[in-house]
Amino acid sequence: MSAPRVYLDASTPPTAANVAGKIVPFDVPPATVLQGLFLQLALRSHEPDGQINPSAPYSRPYLAGPAALLDAKTDLGTVIR
Repeated sequence: MSAPRVYLDASTPPTAANVAGKIVPFDVPPATVLQGLFLQLALRSHEPDGQINPSAPYSRPYLAGPAALLDAKTDLGTVIR
């Protein structure tokens, strides 16, 4: 597969005009949960130093659910491979 590649930053929404016939990489915005979520999900934990703060944020792009972002982009005729 080959096509021109164009990068759209977070401030530029994809439209049929600016993505048609192009390969468009995009950033996935980070999502945030509290570190305490992991403590609630764990069967056991060994944390003798007490470094996990249950009320501290944990922010990563993979928590944002990239599938939902890709689903939103398929209405523009996006092909995902």
